[in-house]
Amino acid sequence: MLKKSTTGLAFSLILVSGASNAGVWAPTDGDSNFFDLDTLIFGSSTNEFGIFEDTATLGAAPKLVFTGGSTINFSQNGANWDISNGSSSATLLGSYNFQIGFNRNGSWEFETTSAPIAIIGNTTWELAFGSAQGDLKKLYAIDIQPSIAQADVTHVPLPASAWMMGSALLGFVGFGRQKKA
Repeated sequence: MLKKSTTGLAFSLILVSGASNAGVWAPTDGDSNFFDLDTLIFGSSTNEFGIFEDTATLGAAPKLVFTGGSTINFSQNGANWDISNGSSSATLLGSYNFQIGFNRNGSWEFETTSAPIAIIGNTTWELAFGSAQGDLKKLYAIDIQPSIAQADVTHVPLPASAWMMGSALLGFVGFGRQKKA
């Protein structure tokens, strides 16, 4: 019994420790690729995503909008960065850092969680929008990384707290088992 509980708990903690919320992103080279599951599976999608300034708040208008998937090109223009996807273009002011949003019924929302997909590479991420399974939309991004400029601001010690809670649960399970014997 203890072995099954320990294995399940360890697996759960590994999943939780990989989840985070970067919020502000930076490209790793001159272009970044984005696609949702509908685009990957069916070749097209109606899900609308947007690229926002790194300092944008909810309610702000996106700088660039794409449906389903797109390659976003980044090129420096003085202190600013021009972004384009072949059909539209915009300018990020002061840096190449950006946020990604999802248009849910006319209202933009920023990602709720993100997780690296290390098996593909260190610059490949799964971004989730929404909070419930039926409500969840995912966007996959290649050639992005959490923004270094925002790293101290957006750091949330979720993995450490999850590990501490997990070790406490293991202690309770072990203590309860030892008491019964």
